Amino acid sequence: MLLTCLYIVLGTLVFFYLQVTAAKLSAKDILKPYSHGDELIKKDLSQVKASVEFMEEQQLNTLTTQYEVIESKKEHHMKVAKLMNAYYFASTLTLTILTIALGLQILMMAEDGIKDQTETFQAIFYSLLCLTAFFGILIKVLDHKGNIATNLKSYLAFSSIQLRIYNYLVTGGMVEGKTEVISPGQFISATNTEIDRVNNITFGIKHENIKSANEILNYGN
Repeated sequence: MLLTCLYIVLGTLVFFYLQVTAAKLSAKDILKPYSHGDELIKKDLSQVKASVEFMEEQQLNTLTTQYEVIESKKEHHMKVAKLMNAYYFASTLTLTILTIALGLQILMMAEDGIKDQTETFQAIFYSLLCLTAFFGILIKVLDHKGNIATNLKSYLAFSSIQLRIYNYLVTGGMVEGKTEVISPGQFISATNTEIDRVNNITFGIKHENIKSANEILNYGN
């Protein structure tokens, strides 16, 4: 009986991590247009930098550094979003399969109850029950959907700042919504403010969704 439980748990975990790997590979292909677009902008930016005449070299270097700092922060948020997406996909798929299997077992023992079933049947039932509870709680506690949305929002916000830097350099100091040329010093200061506003390590765990033993035992009373 114990060996059967062990096989089911290990098999479920192997299936789970295979799905995580598959989701990561899929996300890499899906996000190719974004990475390709960033590469095109960086390539054009390297050419634009050579012809910039309205600012000092030090100011240009500062803007370039800001752009690269934002790039590293974007990469962080995208990595977290892809990781959370992979775990959310794998957790949801695994939970769905476990729930269906558990439901079928409940239907099979609807008349006789679990006491009249074989030890193997009981082992499978209790294993599926524990795994279903585990993955159900895991999705809530790790808040996959919330973490994905928050990190993608930060990623897009940083991308917007990068585009403003790019637009500022290619238009000779113009900023969207402004009719006059903005001085390099003002733009650098404003960009720093924007980076500080968006800057955040966005990975949260909803620990309030973890129930205490007393709450679980008293559930429904």
